[in-house]
Amino acid sequence: MRQADVIIAGGGVIGMMAGWRLARDGVQVTVIDSGAPPATNAAAGMLAPSFERSLHKAGEALAGFSEESLALWRTTAPLLEERSGVAIDFDDSGALSVIFDDGEAAAFERDADGGEWLGRRDVLDLEPSLAPSVVAGRFAKDNGQVDPRRVLLALEKALVRDGGTLRRGERVNAVQSANGRVTGVRLHTSDEVAARC
Repeated sequence: MRQADVIIAGGGVIGMMAGWRLARDGVQVTVIDSGAPPATNAAAGMLAPSFERSLHKAGEALAGFSEESLALWRTTAPLLEERSGVAIDFDDSGALSVIFDDGEAAAFERDADGGEWLGRRDVLDLEPSLAPSVVAGRFAKDNGQVDPRRVLLALEKALVRDGGTLRRGERVNAVQSANGRVTGVRLHTSDEVAARC
């Protein structure tokens, strides 16, 4: 049975980021991923605390978490690019949310803390390639974005470079335990990987 300090099941952005950070700290980490298309590929890559607070009605706790996350990206993005050699298109110059009808406009007016309100002309000045049917928008200057597909590629490269192991194309079928403690996993191949932690 092979052994790691930590096993992470799932190699999307969250699993890979956790694995990479652990590997950078000297932890022997193995990320196991099925190789199925990750949810990361469907993500927009928005790092938008103001929209989390207002448009998704998530409240102050999630907004605070999102603000802290964006602040961490400012130091993590350059380090990830340097360790992986992959540009992740991190941009913290703001996020524009666009409104195309009066119903959306009413919802945005009720959620007043999602950024600066912009009229149609201001939105089109900021983003000229938008459809002329735009009604208004909201610009949150302290928001950002990354390219999630590039982030995932960068994390894969950085994880391996910094000593982690990636096992792609394998599925965790069972979590193993002894005496109330997780001891490892069994894969779909019946191979077993033990974990010290």
